Amino acid sequence: HSFTLLQKVFLASLILQHRIEPCELGCRIHLRIELEGPLAWLHELLRGRAWKAAVPQLLRALAKAAQQIQV
Repeated sequence: HSFTLLQKVFLASLILQHRIEPCELGCRIHLRIELEGPLAWLHELLRGRAWKAAVPQLLRALAKAAQQIQV
């Protein structure tokens, strides 16, 4: 399963690409984060550290939700 979230910020886009695949321990989650647009550099400077700090919590929540999916 895969999905992409797009968050528009002032003159930039935060793109989160998720891919979930089964593995021997349950599931493996791949996350790719991109920041695009004319002011992407400014958002990275101002918010990048906070966004990076939120990734572990985001992945834990995604893993919990993935475990509850009935196949």
